[in-house]
Amino acid sequence: MSVPVQELVASESMEHTECVLRGTCADVCPSKVIHYSFSGGK
Repeated sequence: MSVPVQELVASESMEHTECVLRGTCADVCPSKVIHYSFSGGK
């Protein structure tokens, strides 16, 4: 994917239309500043 991860982290928003929620960016982040979670709304 060509998601601009560094730009998204700097803007404090990880929403991007090309993101397919694989989590690879969080897995390889050397600073561990990227994390993800899923929640179900009721």
